[in-house]
Amino acid sequence: MKKDSKKATEPKTEKQALAPTLANLFNYPMTAVMRALGKAGLSTAHVRDILAALKVKTSGSTLSIQVNAGRAKGYADRGEPASLTAEQVKQLRNAAPEPVKPEPKAKTEKPAKK
Repeated sequence: MKKDSKKATEPKTEKQALAPTLANLFNYPMTAVMRALGKAGLSTAHVRDILAALKVKTSGSTLSIQVNAGRAKGYADRGEPASLTAEQVKQLRNAAPEPVKPEPKAKTEKPAKK
C-alpha cells in the first residue's frame, strides 16, 4: 500500500507565503488583488514591480485596467476588489520598493525667432 506522503507544510519565508498559485494570491484572483492595491492608492508602476517580485506574469494592459478600476468609485463592471487586510497590503507594499519618480525636466528657453 502507498503511504500518504503529502504533508501540509508551513511556508519557510515571507516571500514563500506570498507566492501565488495559479493566479491566486491570499485566496483571491490576481485581478481582484490588483484592484485592491489600486484602491489602497498604489501606483501602476509599483504594482507592476510587486508582481514582478512575486514572479507573477500579467500583461501591461490588464495591470493598468485593474489598478485603475480599483481607484474608481464604481467597479461593478470589473468586479469588487479583494478584501485584503491592512497587514496583507503592507506585505505586498514591502515585496518591492516603490519606484522612484523621475524629476521633471527643466524647461529651457528657446531664443525668439526673428
